[in-house]
Amino acid sequence: ALYVLGLLLAGVLGMIFLRLQRTTRALEYAHDDLRERYEALQRAQSELALFGRLFSNAREGMMITDAEQRIIAVNASFVAITGYDNEQILGLTPSVLSSGKQDEAFYRDFWEVLNREGRWQGEIWNRRQSGEAYPEWLSVTVVRNEMGDVVNYVGIFSDISERKRAEARIHHLAHY
Repeated sequence: ALYVLGLLLAGVLGMIFLRLQRTTRALEYAHDDLRERYEALQRAQSELALFGRLFSNAREGMMITDAEQRIIAVNASFVAITGYDNEQILGLTPSVLSSGKQDEAFYRDFWEVLNREGRWQGEIWNRRQSGEAYPEWLSVTVVRNEMGDVVNYVGIFSDISERKRAEARIHHLAHY
């Protein structure tokens, strides 16, 4: 009887040991998974911080809109170039910057190319908050989600007023 009891006890201890091993292995896998997730989160946070610094410190004006073209973010260069600050511009559409120098056909072509190719680049005239029209070199990119739906538009532009003045001066000198 004592022998049978010893065998039963050894069997129970063996089962407990096996369960302990499985639990330990499961905890090790969970720990590895958490470590990998933590490292991925750290990389994502570092990347996000880098992109934030690039956005904030870029010399070009930058604007991000949502899918409905409402402005959701602008950088400091946008504010310096256009004269609009965050409180004034957020929630509006980029049409608030329109100078009226481009006709409907221009914007129709703009949207056709942007929707077809996912990006558009070219010269455009916009208007500062002061009302002054100015030329800019604009690049717009469509941002899509995994399903192909538009989630954002990103516009990056440079004020090319000085270049235009220099071109006009050279043209004047060459012809007069």
